[in-house]
Formats: sequence, structure tokens, C-alpha cells
Amino acid sequence: MDYLIAALGENKEVPSVGDVVIELESCSMGMTVRRDTRHRVVGPPKQLGYGYSVPTVTADSRSDLLHVFSMRRHTKLPRTWVLCN
Repeated sequence: MDYLIAALGENKEVPSVGDVVIELESCSMGMTVRRDTRHRVVGPPKQLGYGYSVPTVTADSRSDLLHVFSMRRHTKLPRTWVLCN
């Protein structure tokens, strides 16, 4: 996963309020997906010293602040983003 993210480079786009972010968590070896979590963006992006973060909430009402650096737009689904962890 780290190699894939490094090869893609830094993301310059930020998701909008209402967009969906699918967070993919890799296994300990980084070869397969261990878990995926869906987040909904609930606020505007926040500028941090090293880039942007977006406030999100999950279906079970858990709040997170996701960094935009490793997010990419989904190629087919509108308003959908993928975050690789």
C-alpha cells in the first residue's frame, strides 16, 4: 500500500461535504485489505500545517478527521473517494 500511495504522489483535490470516503485498511503485510470503513464528509476541509483534513462520520456515529494526502477519487462512482491506510 505504501508503495502504491508513493507512486501516485500527493493528492491536490479535497472532498466536499456529503461525499463518501471508503477507507481501506491493509493487513499487517500490506498485501490484502483487512477491513473497509465508509465515512461521510460532514464539514469543510481544514488546513493543517502539512495539508488538508476533512471531518467525517461513520454509520455507527464515530467521528474522524481524515487526512487528504492518500485519498483518491473513485474512477467510476461520483462523489466517492478511496483512502488507503
